[in-house]
Parts: sequence; structure tokens; C-alpha cells
Amino acid sequence: MRIALVSLMTIVSAAALAGAASPVRVEHAERTVIYEATLPRPAFAPGERVELTLTVRNRGEAPVAFVFPTAQRYDLSISRDGGAEVWRWSEDKVFAQVVTHLTLKQGEATRFVIAWDQRDRGGGRVAPGRYQAQAIFLGRLPPDSPRSLALPPLPFTIGP
Repeated sequence: MRIALVSLMTIVSAAALAGAASPVRVEHAERTVIYEATLPRPAFAPGERVELTLTVRNRGEAPVAFVFPTAQRYDLSISRDGGAEVWRWSEDKVFAQVVTHLTLKQGEATRFVIAWDQRDRGGGRVAPGRYQAQAIFLGRLPPDSPRSLALPPLPFTIGP
């Protein structure tokens, strides 16, 4: 699976270097579930809203039931390319401290769209440059999945 992810990221990076405006995506399969994170393109203008779509799809023959330790279902981390985190979606939010559930029927998918306005933790505009967006799905598949799933980071550029 790691080879497939590396291959997918290599193809996406090559398309980005060639100036293609195709989506940037990464996916991960675990049991019968496909997790996919997508950016609409590899480059954004300064100040432009960046939207990441996180899709969770049940490709199995039976329903899958996720358990969440709180009302939060996902997160998004934005970092400088190879550097420190500059923003996290959940950082200024409060979530009900109650266990929640999500069941996906056979073939069903759920989609979360997470937006970033290119501001850092302090509210200032980030500088142009290379960044990474990392989607995190917080649902767990009991009984043997005691963790959330952080997908590999998606590279993108902010520039003129």
C-alpha cells in the first residue's frame, strides 16, 4: 500500500510541476474502507480559500460503524512544506464530549469539506510558498482500531 501511495503522490507532484490544474489527491485503504483527501488543484492565489475534501467510502458488503470519542469527526492541519504547523481547523473550536457514531451502508460514502482562509494561528495572512494539508479522520472501527487516521499530507503552493 505504501508503494501505491508513493506512486500516487509522485504522479500528482509531476502533474503539479507541469502546471496541470488537476486535483491533488491521496487515498488510503483499511479493511473495506477507502479514505480519500482531495485538493481541487496544486496551486492557489494568495488569500484564496483553500478547500480540502475528505471522503470516507465503504466498499464492503456489510455496513461499517465508526465510533468517535467526541462530536468532532475530522481535522485539518496546514504546515509549511517540511516545517511547522501554521493552522489547525479544530484549534479554536469546542466539541461536545460525548461518544458519537457514524454508520456507512454498503457502497455508501460521507464527505467533509474543510476550508482554510490562508490565515495562521494568529489571524495573519500566511506568506506565499509551499505548504502541506493533512486530513485526519477521527472515527475508529471497533474493536481493533483504537486510533484516528491521518492521511499522508497533500502538497500545494500559494503564490502569485
